[in-house]
Amino acid sequence: VGLTFYYDSTVEVSAALNKLEYFLEFEFIKYKFTPTTGDYEYTGGVTEYVAEADGKYFLQVWGAKGGDASGVNNGTYYGGAGGYSEGYVNLKKDDRVFMVIGGAGKDVHQDDYLLEDGSYDFQYAVPGGFNGGGDGYSTVKKYVESPGGGATHISKNFIYGELSRFENHKEDILIVAGGGGGANYERTSYNCSRGGAGGGLVSPNISHGGNGISYGASTPDEKPGTGGSFGQGANGSSIQSKILPGGGGGYYGGGFVTKADGTPNSNKGSSGGSGYIGGVYDGISIAGNLSIPTYDGTSTMVGNVGDGHARITYLGEV
Repeated sequence: VGLTFYYDSTVEVSAALNKLEYFLEFEFIKYKFTPTTGDYEYTGGVTEYVAEADGKYFLQVWGAKGGDASGVNNGTYYGGAGGYSEGYVNLKKDDRVFMVIGGAGKDVHQDDYLLEDGSYDFQYAVPGGFNGGGDGYSTVKKYVESPGGGATHISKNFIYGELSRFENHKEDILIVAGGGGGANYERTSYNCSRGGAGGGLVSPNISHGGNGISYGASTPDEKPGTGGSFGQGANGSSIQSKILPGGGGGYYGGGFVTKADGTPNSNKGSSGGSGYIGGVYDGISIAGNLSIPTYDGTSTMVGNVGDGHARITYLGEV
């Protein structure tokens, strides 16, 4: 509990004695409650928070950004920004909650895998951001596909760790912010696209949670994507013979954009994962292509463009 003591009033007592006036000041000390806040950064593991007292707690989570894709010809195409979720929960003193902060997807450039003899690795996989970011899978002969960013979540149980391991224990999840999808770069043409932003209850322009259409999907023959699953963005290397960016982690992981025939489209960035506020009250969840609070709450930003983040504020007794 944070208590700030201060002087807020002065009482002046006047008395006359032997025609002399003495002024006595009595300073009355009152106390004012100050909310206490903890900020938590990416660690690549589980972080524990112990409730300091019975009362109301404000939970805030930011998902991680998807990786950028770039090359020498067509510039840089940005991965989707992470989403944001907030809500309230009542805890008892010494209750424990557990945070897993999403890791940002790695930025990928076509020269990253240039060999000493001047040739390129034919194909390579780039691991997704921690906590559900899907792997990007590239061939530098043509495509550079970046990985997705990880989700950030808070739960009542640390045993399961990453979000995807809660599939049979969803009742333990308090809140989730989705990670952004990985971007696509095609070095032989201009068929390049950004990754989709993380959710939000659903990430932008998609259906069925995180499985859907990214920013790059705009033509009529493209359909909601496939490949994402609970807690896990689609892995670009998981579709045989296809070169694809990774989806963002989330309550529902982001998927690939698909063509009219149902096959994944290598020319499009993958979608971000979705958020979740089912374990808190008065919650909201905002997609990463919209205005969200900064970590310190003093301003706003459009999506989260780095690793994820979490903040827990004790607001006092209920």
